[in-house]
Parts: sequence; C-alpha cells; structure tokens
Amino acid sequence: MERFLVVGVCSFLLLTGCATNRFADFTVVSTKNVDLTLLTSGAIEAGVKVDGQHLTFWSAPNMETAIDNALEKGKGNLLLDAVVSFRSGWKSGYIVEGTAVYVPKKP
Repeated sequence: MERFLVVGVCSFLLLTGCATNRFADFTVVSTKNVDLTLLTSGAIEAGVKVDGQHLTFWSAPNMETAIDNALEKGKGNLLLDAVVSFRSGWKSGYIVEGTAVYVPKKP
C-alpha cells in the first residue's frame, strides 16, 4: 500500500510540475541596436518565422539569450510579433517565437 502511495505522489508531482505559460507579447523586440526609422521606409524584406530557446537544468534562464538564439536562427536583427513563453519543470527557460527580419544599417 505504501508503495502505491509513493508512486502516486511522485506521478502527481511530475505531471503537475511541468507547464508552459505565455509570458509576453511584443510587436517589435531586439537585443541589437537597430534604427527603427528604416522600418517605415520599406527597407526591410519579408522575414522568416523562427523560434529560440534558452532552457536550463539548474541555472537561471535568460530571456535575452533566447531572443539572441531566435535572431541568429533567422539571420536577422529584429523580431516582429514575438511571443515569449516560460517553461517550468525539469528544464526551465524561455521560448521565443517571432518573425526575424534584417534591418540594414543607416547609410
């Protein structure tokens, strides 16, 4: 009987301890220096949908690293319509999804 109780409690803790919650929505987000006046001039091309993650086992996760990972995947310097989620559980961290675009430097 004790064995079933221990297995039941452990199963309950494992199943209820892992969740992904929507943390924030951003219209525009970047960790790079970008001249936003070029957004209205039509100097950017259509971007690609990307996602970036920073999941850690023991240490504290970092949202900036997750955004940088997404930007590197899409070869861009700006994310449009970005959604940031936080995953808790055995591997906690941030997941960032958005459209990566490259805004050229001002001439």
